[in-house]
Amino acid sequence: AGRIDTAIKLFYSMPNYGVSPNTITCGCLTDCLLRNGRTSETLDVLRYMKKHRVAPSEVMYTSLMTSASKLVQFENEQRNIRFGSDVSPLPLPSSLSASSSSSRPSSPRQGQRRGKGPSLAI
Repeated sequence: AGRIDTAIKLFYSMPNYGVSPNTITCGCLTDCLLRNGRTSETLDVLRYMKKHRVAPSEVMYTSLMTSASKLVQFENEQRNIRFGSDVSPLPLPSSLSASSSSSRPSSPRQGQRRGKGPSLAI
């Protein structure tokens, strides 16, 4: 955990030394944060990227999709804290829910390629 905290400090201090975090820097940091369950900090890095127009890489998309259910759960918890329990939770995409893995269609849907799965338009 100490190394992750150091990486976060270095990330945010880079501009002080005339260096801007790029796609690789942001991708490495978000992957490390996601693997260690540090969702809040991951979202902070993603907001930084959006603000500074740093485009995510394909590898970063893979890390985010792998952890998407954790991110949705975290966002729902934050919404409940801010707005109370009257707010309905964000739905988890059916492709990520546990029940959908056993009910895959036997033939590809229109627009999907055959083989290892759907192609992503990034």
